[in-house]
Amino acid sequence: TIELAEAQVAISFGISGKATKAAMEDIALKSNLQNLKIPGAERASSLPSGVKWPAAIPAGLQISNVESIKALGPDGTYKEVIEVKATMGPQLVASLQAIMKKYNGELSNITVGKVTFLCGGAESLSQMQKDFKTGEDVPFVYYVEN
Repeated sequence: TIELAEAQVAISFGISGKATKAAMEDIALKSNLQNLKIPGAERASSLPSGVKWPAAIPAGLQISNVESIKALGPDGTYKEVIEVKATMGPQLVASLQAIMKKYNGELSNITVGKVTFLCGGAESLSQMQKDFKTGEDVPFVYYVEN
């Protein structure tokens, strides 16, 4: 079985007869399926099933590797506060780098229109990479103005 995490797909194959584990692993590696790219899979797999970005969050501010999105409601200053948890890994780092470059911002504060986005666990990308290990949840907050 070869898992393509980006596409949320697992491909299993077999042969008739008997084969050793080493022979099957050799076949799997030679198939190059682990490097298969499925068009649009990156976007489709960026959210677990049932998790959807609120309409108030512009596509350009949506990070990858999201595990959960929770609307916390208004807080007296903002119309909506949205808590997002994402899994630390290369995809998250790449999406954050793209957002910071596009909007010329820092992880501690990026504002686009009426939405302010920040990492709740780090002031900078380098600090986040130092403080969070691959696979750990990283908290983010989106503030939506009235």
